[in-house]
Amino acid sequence: MEQAQQGSTPTTTVSDRTGGEEELARGPGALTGSGSRSVQSRRLPPRHPPRRPFSSTPLLSFLKASERAALFLSLRFGFPSLPLHTSLSSRPSVSLPPPLPPCAPLFMREEGPWGPPPPPAPAPPSARLSLSLVVLLLLAGPSSCWCCQGREGGAEVARMGLAGDGSADTAQHLSNSENGRFSYGVASSPGKRASMEDFYEARIDDVDGEKVGMFGVYDGHGGVRAAEYVKQHLFSNLIKHPKFITDTKAAIAETYNQTDSEFLKADSSQTRDAGSTASTAIIVGDRLLVANVGDSRAVICKGGQAIAVSRDHKPDQTDERQRIEDAGGFVMWAGTWRVGGVLAVSRAFGDKLLKQYVVADPEIKEEVVDSSLEFLILASDGLWDVVTNEEAVAMVKPIQDPQEAANKLLEEASRRGSSDNITVVIVRFLDGTTGDKSGEDKETTNDQNS
Repeated sequence: MEQAQQGSTPTTTVSDRTGGEEELARGPGALTGSGSRSVQSRRLPPRHPPRRPFSSTPLLSFLKASERAALFLSLRFGFPSLPLHTSLSSRPSVSLPPPLPPCAPLFMREEGPWGPPPPPAPAPPSARLSLSLVVLLLLAGPSSCWCCQGREGGAEVARMGLAGDGSADTAQHLSNSENGRFSYGVASSPGKRASMEDFYEARIDDVDGEKVGMFGVYDGHGGVRAAEYVKQHLFSNLIKHPKFITDTKAAIAETYNQTDSEFLKADSSQTRDAGSTASTAIIVGDRLLVANVGDSRAVICKGGQAIAVSRDHKPDQTDERQRIEDAGGFVMWAGTWRVGGVLAVSRAFGDKLLKQYVVADPEIKEEVVDSSLEFLILASDGLWDVVTNEEAVAMVKPIQDPQEAANKLLEEASRRGSSDNITVVIVRFLDGTTGDKSGEDKETTNDQNS
């Protein structure tokens, strides 16, 4: 049998199943006597498939979107704020492994010509952090964030008790009276919330020979740090103010801002933002001064009528919205009207990331303590969300014991399905019209007023 001449023989290429190739040689002597065809074949080395060029455009778009999401989360949940990533404007350099030689066997495609392939390059730090923020948010589960139309809870465990710290799972209360001038009671409960962020304070102090009553309700958000700090320092700073007796209004306004500045300084190392409302009542002589920041509320019963002596500071109020926008901020709807789409109150202690717009300037109102002033109700929005001013006054009016009245309001708010922490402080003025006051109490009151 003659061999096919090389160089002048036409060839046909056929791919085999293993990815190799066969070259079929056919020539004049390729046919045998029986009519069969003699085939000479040799296996060619496999061709390396062309590599697809790397494109970083989808990665850049994802990272930039993640940066914007991280900036929003930093404002709402207190994660470290991230500046917009500027180094992503140029494509990241990606080193590809050298191409395999054409004669490389198949097993080298999986491990590379010189051992296992190098590990993939790590993602940029900003991408890792942005993804971590999203993962943490998902793992946190339901929380009192804007999407749940509530306040943000914290990882901290709130403490509440007779002086604002103690057991968080039972309603705590106290009552007292001072020289027959007033008596008070307090009731507080976490309600349906898993954490307790409400604090309160009720104290009697002797300032320059004058008996002073001070009462406050502090509703925290983003954890308990701000509310706890305000409870511990606000009244202590106030009685140290040199104008506390002579110009009480000015002293209250300056003390509010002083305490806010001190908290921001003390809380500067924290990455999670925290804030608190404050509704306070100061009794000095025959004067009642009510100061408010946020959406806790003070209501008095005077002449048998319910009168709000504080205003809820909400971002959708015309003057509050104008003040925020003049400062460079904005108000948007996110379940309710919110500053920057984050915070549902327009004034508060703390909230350092929004401090330019969320101020701690109190609104102060003064009332004369006379026979027409019956009692005062200070409460967090856990009460006012489900009970109107008139309903609260009507429930308290027939109850002479302020502690019993505070318990009544707390129970009623819980019965009506309040979803927030509930704190109620009631101060009953013994000079007021109480209906069933004993003759001895009246005589004592008249002696004090003479």
